[in-house]
Amino acid sequence: MLRELLASGYQPLLEIAIIAIGIFFLLRWLMGAQGGSMLRGMLLLVGLIFVFVFLIVKRAGLERISWLFEHMVGLSVVAALVVLQPEMRRGLVRIGRSPLAQMLLRRPKSRPIEAIVEAAAAMSKRRVGALIAIERNDGLNQYVENAVPLDAAVSKELLCTIFHKGTPLHDGAVVIRGSRVAGAGCLFPLSENPTLAKDLGTRHRAAIGITEECDAVTVVVSEESGSISVCVGGEIRQGIEGEKLRDLLTDLCLETVETRE
Repeated sequence: MLRELLASGYQPLLEIAIIAIGIFFLLRWLMGAQGGSMLRGMLLLVGLIFVFVFLIVKRAGLERISWLFEHMVGLSVVAALVVLQPEMRRGLVRIGRSPLAQMLLRRPKSRPIEAIVEAAAAMSKRRVGALIAIERNDGLNQYVENAVPLDAAVSKELLCTIFHKGTPLHDGAVVIRGSRVAGAGCLFPLSENPTLAKDLGTRHRAAIGITEECDAVTVVVSEESGSISVCVGGEIRQGIEGEKLRDLLTDLCLETVETRE
């Protein structure tokens, strides 16, 4: 049927319809974005240039003016990509989080990361304080050697047991190395950053402090509120739970965990 439409002389109309549909969905995609009005203005300008060049300049045989306007259209596309970079990034994130993309691009699950996420969720519900450090490129041997070495497989049950209230190791930190719990009862340096919130306790300051000295990623569960936070690079991200926690740890630690399993 498509070949018959093209052969019958409807090809220009079909191409115009496809372009119009593409522009419609593009405008709808960026609806409400800060650069949406700018994009509409640029599309209007490109449309006017198209009419001017192809309906007037081309027929008049003004090749130099035609060449100039055609290259201006290309530059306007590059300018749009630069100006609308934040909106494009947010749009691509929405596409990546769509059900279809999740089904087609399902990331492999890491058993250690799954165990950490499940343990953090369980301890969050019971308001059990916890501090878990995931070793990446920088070693944490000095903290493990001064604590209790374990060398045990990472599991939800083991982590929940270590941080259970009343156990000798619940006040310290756990160090994860690959798919193993390297040590428990580890003591980390406290952050002295004066800009941190005053309500952050010792456990949170230790979680931030270790990430200021190395590239480790820490997961901390608040004993008071049950809130789960992730610290990396001396910064803390609070209120990270469920799928967000799994995605964040996967992005930060999956490669390190896989290479050490």
